[in-house]
Amino acid sequence: MYSTRQKEELIEYLREVKEPKSATEIALALKDVGKSTVFRLLSHLDCEGLVRSYSENRTRYYVWKASSCHEHLHASCRACGRYVHLDHDTSEKIERLMEAEGMVLDENSVIQALCSDCRKKVGK
Repeated sequence: MYSTRQKEELIEYLREVKEPKSATEIALALKDVGKSTVFRLLSHLDCEGLVRSYSENRTRYYVWKASSCHEHLHASCRACGRYVHLDHDTSEKIERLMEAEGMVLDENSVIQALCSDCRKKVGK
């Protein structure tokens, strides 16, 4: 896919924003890029392996895929959307536990959890 001003604007936005965003949220932030263009570009970037995407509650979220992201897992707070990179040792432990159950996590797996702030809000 060739480079356009709109694609470059989207890539710059994704590199600056550290937490996953839905295509609609991204389109609202990029006022000069149409919503359908955002959806199309995200699809291409996902296929090219430049963004990480996952679905939650029928919504697809996207985050820029740093070059080191394939070395560890990610977790997202299901209440506030906070997105964290799990350290290498923790990622390996989780992967070993999953393998012991006969399952393999793919590189796009995002573990859903509640962050400490949201747990405090709900009293857990």
